[in-house]
Amino acid sequence: MAKATHYSFDTGLDKDFAFIDPDISGNAQVVYGGKAYTGAELDIHKSDYGILATIVTDIVPDKHTKRLTVLIPPVNFPGDVGGSYVTSQAIISTEYTSFGGPDPVSGQAISYEAKYLVGSASVSGPS
Repeated sequence: MAKATHYSFDTGLDKDFAFIDPDISGNAQVVYGGKAYTGAELDIHKSDYGILATIVTDIVPDKHTKRLTVLIPPVNFPGDVGGSYVTSQAIISTEYTSFGGPDPVSGQAISYEAKYLVGSASVSGPS
């Protein structure tokens, strides 16, 4: 079985989101809003449920840091080509900070917003 290497989600988020693993360099890559995230800019966590791909989308010093985490579901194809409709979830987290870091923040230090995603998965590129 071939495993999906390219995911594209165009519904549910403000901007298009793509996950490629491996990309041309052999590493994982996220493209969000036209910007490519690789290496230290991209946090990848493999779990039994799929891959959690996290990027930082916004930093405002002494106010907040926003992160986007998308669950990349495993998709298998019977052969080396294929494409499939996929659904998933995204979490947009906002970590509130202050001049003294996150500890002096009063109340909930991180808020979460869930998004339902619809897109496609393929072996070698967008389907």
